[in-house]
Amino acid sequence: MQSLLASVVRRTWLVVSWACLPGCDDAASVAFETGELELRLSSADVEVPPSLRTGEGRLSELPCGPMGMCASAGSLVLECDAGRCDPAPLVFASPVGGVVDVGELAGDLEGLFAELDGIEVTAVRYAVVANTLTVDVPDVELLWGGEGAVDVGPDTPRLGVVPAVAARTTPSGEAPLDEAGVQGLSMHLVGVSRRVRFFARTAVDLEPGGPLPGGELQATVTVSLRAYGRLLD
Repeated sequence: MQSLLASVVRRTWLVVSWACLPGCDDAASVAFETGELELRLSSADVEVPPSLRTGEGRLSELPCGPMGMCASAGSLVLECDAGRCDPAPLVFASPVGGVVDVGELAGDLEGLFAELDGIEVTAVRYAVVANTLTVDVPDVELLWGGEGAVDVGPDTPRLGVVPAVAARTTPSGEAPLDEAGVQGLSMHLVGVSRRVRFFARTAVDLEPGGPLPGGELQATVTVSLRAYGRLLD
């Protein structure tokens, strides 16, 4: 099954600020960003067979068969709902860029800190820069995994969520963070590896009689981080 999400990451070295921690003599923090993580959602990756298309560009409203049965149509699994065959939501997951080297982004943390106490995500900002999709996009989960991760599963930690985007709108803002996922990522970056991968996961829920998917959405996501600890003498 083709992925609905295509992504490219442009990494930049962005050391934003140094700050002395409260009550510190040689303790400080450095703030930096991943640069833009680009997401693209294309309706071309949602295959709707001709049998489910109307001439008016909408999803057919097919009645359920005997015993509430609905035959699958291509990659769409149809379920009987209120007497109509309703496609089950299609879940899509995709890597967001390649491996992200947080140590490289921050600029040689081992050369800055004698003791690194933590690396934490402080914010995730998003901006939809273009949106011609004819269907709404539900929440998009942002997930993280180790350098060797190649896919997501039910236990993949969640970093945050980009809120649902209505068709043909271009919102921007700050994505709510997942506290447990942020804490887990911090522990991984300090104790396991500075290199991680990011993933995105969402679902498309087509409604009988509703518009067929069309168009494309382009968005950027920027992850802000902060490293803190005791400076080298």
